[in-house]
Formats: sequence, C-alpha cells, structure tokens
Amino acid sequence: MRRAASSAARKSLRRYSNIPTLAPLGRETHKGDRGRVLVLGGCLQMPGAPWLAAQGASRAGAGLVTIATAESALVALAAKTIVQTLQPLPSTRDGFVTFGALRRAIELCDSFDAAVIGPGLSLNLGSVRFANAFIKKCPIPLVVDADGLNAMAAASKLIIRSDAPRVLTPHPGEAARLLSTDCVHIQRDRVGSAVAIARRFGAVAVLKGAGTIVTDGSRVFINKTGNPGLATGGSGDVLAGIVASFLARKMAPFEAAILSVYIHGRAGDLAAVRIGELGMIATDLLEQIPVALRERTRGVRV
Repeated sequence: MRRAASSAARKSLRRYSNIPTLAPLGRETHKGDRGRVLVLGGCLQMPGAPWLAAQGASRAGAGLVTIATAESALVALAAKTIVQTLQPLPSTRDGFVTFGALRRAIELCDSFDAAVIGPGLSLNLGSVRFANAFIKKCPIPLVVDADGLNAMAAASKLIIRSDAPRVLTPHPGEAARLLSTDCVHIQRDRVGSAVAIARRFGAVAVLKGAGTIVTDGSRVFINKTGNPGLATGGSGDVLAGIVASFLARKMAPFEAAILSVYIHGRAGDLAAVRIGELGMIATDLLEQIPVALRERTRGVRV
C-alpha cells in the first residue's frame, strides 16, 4: 500500500484560505476571449458524462466548448447538445474510443486553451491506452477526471511528463486506486492523501467529498461550500468542466481549482434552497453556477 504524506511532510504544508474573484466581462469581450474548452470522453453506454462536463464549462463562462467523443456516441449527444460543438473520435463497433484516436485528439488541442479527459470514457483497454497517452502528451492545461483517473491507476508506473498543468479530481475511491490503498485510508487522512497524489503526479489534486481538499503539494485549501445533495452521479463531471473553464482563461491551476470547488459547492447550496438536497441531480447545478459566479465577480452587486 502507498502511504499518505508523512507527518513531517504535513507540517511543511501551508493552509490557504483565499478564494479568487473574477473580473467582469469587458464591453469588447468576444467568445474567444472567454476561453475554449475541449472535453474528451463518453462512449455509447455513457454519453451523458461528457455532456455534463461541457455544460459545466459553458455555465462557468467558457466562450467555446467542444465535446470529442466516440463516433458511435455522436447521435445520442447530438440530440441533446445545443450550445457546444461535437467532434468524432475513432471508436470500436460497440462504442468505445480507441487508441487510434490519440493523433486526432492531440491535433484538436491546437484550437483549445484547456481540456478535460475522462468523463464516461470507460475502462475499455483501447480507451485506457488512449487516456494515458493523452494525459502524457496533451500540450494544454488538462483536467483528469473519472475514467481518466482510473486509466492512470491501471498504469501503475504512469509518469506525467507534460510541461502543461494537470489538475486531478478524484473522489475517495479513485484516490484509493491512484495510491494503491483503500477508501478507509483515504478518508482517515484526507489531507495527507491529497498531498500524496499531488506530489506523486506533479499536479494539483482535488480530493472530492465533504470538505473538498485542493492542494498543489505545498499549499492546502479546504472548501466549506456544498451539501450532501452533491453526492449524485454526474456532479463531479460538472466540476471538471468548471475547472477547465477557469484554466482556459489562464487562471493558475491551484487558484482555478479552489474557485471551482467553491463555485460548485455554492451552486449546490443554492439548488438545495430551491428544491432540497434529497432529490437534487447534477443538472440542477447548472442554472445556479452563473448565480454563484456573480457572487464572486468584482464590482457586481448581489
């Protein structure tokens, strides 16, 4: 089992409490100024996950968002996607992205400012190989979520070599797989576990759960927004899209992750006031994200 950060290492951590604010849009702002996000994920069985990530990115302010998904899943997504665009990736007959999609995915990055990989991608062998190669080679800031994290865990010796920033967004189960341990150990030392992930992969780690933790390996932020209604399928996909949206606007990865978990949790709190926690689903967050953003925008009265 991999151990979380040692006691000595934890003592060197700096607690961080600042929550970034946003500048209002300028009168001459155009959609290219607001950041371009590429979401890679989905398969025939799970087309909704990348859609949720794309919606999160759009609602968090990205000007242009594209979903790149298995070619065989395009029909399902096209019926629901209105404000984003779609790009097909080579896929198997049964609807899984193949390793052969890597070249096209890297080419697409030339047109985007940040990317997300993993939502709904599956653990098909070809998809796992594709995800791990893309995580290494993606030349732009990248959020790794869901099956992107599971692919990393499946490749025990994966080392992220790209100079571009990486933000990893595991829930406790995914964190346990990344550290070759179990959820009990993760939850027993959430800060140490998040720090261990950040240091091992040279990335910003976002350990989701009650009191989501954001760390770059030396600084630690513990989020205070959110409620149990966020514990529902697809909520994490929305968060991944929010993070990518801020990365696409050139926000530093640690600050982008902090603002994202705050906004995501605040949107959940606003949704809970309207409809309650018990029946909340991921799509309920989407309309509340702009409200939460307004609260963090400089010079805007709320």
